[in-house]
Order: sequence, then C-alpha cells, then structure tokens
Amino acid sequence: GRSIAPKKLRVIQQQKLKKRLEVGIRMRIERETVQRAQGSLPKKLALVTAPAPAKGKA
Repeated sequence: GRSIAPKKLRVIQQQKLKKRLEVGIRMRIERETVQRAQGSLPKKLALVTAPAPAKGKA
C-alpha cells in the first residue's frame, strides 16, 4: 500500500483530533445552553436551539 510520511501522518492525526474536540465542545455547549434555556425561559423560546457562540469554554 501507499505509505504516508510520518510527519504528515502526525499532522493529519492532530487535525482529526482537533476537529473531534471542536465538535464535541460545540455539542456540549449547545446541550448546556438548551438545558439552561429550558430552565429559565418560556417553552416557546426553548425550542429554538441555535448554536451558541463559544464564550470562553473552548
């Protein structure tokens, strides 16, 4: 098979890991935001789950 240079392989793995972390963090923030919204806002607004901007949690 085709071999990838070790340096490039490491870079690719780091990019994948970073992507996974970013997705995980974003999902977690969204979940927390939705829960907080459901706890404090009227139900109508709680249904709107726009992705929250990452404020100092990343």
